[in-house]
Amino acid sequence: MADFGAAQLARSDVTQVAGVGSPSYMSPEQVKGEEIDWRTDVYSLGAVLYHLLTSKRPFTGGTTYELIEAILNSTPPPPSELRPDSPAGLDDVVGRAMGKLREARYSSWEEFGDALAGWRKAASPAATCSTPRNSAPRAASSSSALHRVELWEVVRTSKWKQHGAGDELIREGSADDHFYILASGLLKVTQRGKLLNAVSPGECVGEMAYARRDNNKVRSATVAAVEPSWACACGWTRWTSSPRACPRALQRSLPCHHGGAPDDAGWPPVAM
Repeated sequence: MADFGAAQLARSDVTQVAGVGSPSYMSPEQVKGEEIDWRTDVYSLGAVLYHLLTSKRPFTGGTTYELIEAILNSTPPPPSELRPDSPAGLDDVVGRAMGKLREARYSSWEEFGDALAGWRKAASPAATCSTPRNSAPRAASSSSALHRVELWEVVRTSKWKQHGAGDELIREGSADDHFYILASGLLKVTQRGKLLNAVSPGECVGEMAYARRDNNKVRSATVAAVEPSWACACGWTRWTSSPRACPRALQRSLPCHHGGAPDDAGWPPVAM
């Protein structure tokens, strides 16, 4: 996301368009009709961040006058009070960006960016609002030929479920066209009761049914959760019909496209 006011700083210290914008995100000086500069854009971006974090605008009013009164004289609650899982470290970042006085805001775009980057670097994994749905593409992208956008498309079109220990995702002898991306937990692959493989977070399982490229969707192995595990299930037909999907890239990411047959690539000789 970019702000056009920030993009114009190289030519002028004053934002060229005044008195235009979304009232809910206007700075105090803008609603008062004063001259505005890049610090007004800092405020507006802070207000947008507030909305993104809380799903609520920082200020509301039944009329425009009530809204202006709130912008000038009220202080919105910190985002973490409205959304408990919002990182408390962002409260200060957003609060400073939305300072009532220009002088109270960040002194430059670099300082604003450094504040956001510094918080992100210092935050613990639990403080970044990470969820299995968000972490799966990040983990899978490090070992997949699929582009991050394509992985997110897989996530968008998939069905998410937490599987308890012992739950079967794929059953030997059953017929379906799903593959799975494991977000958390641990899965095991067995055939006729014999352990063949283990699946860790970020890895895919069940893709060999697609690699065979025939109409036989009967699975030759069982995939079950060893411990409570989050996984997304996506059907090949649904995903490959998506306008943002890339079947060719998906084919390149499969083991059999890196070294011939699955056996040659060192994978278990199962189609699943």
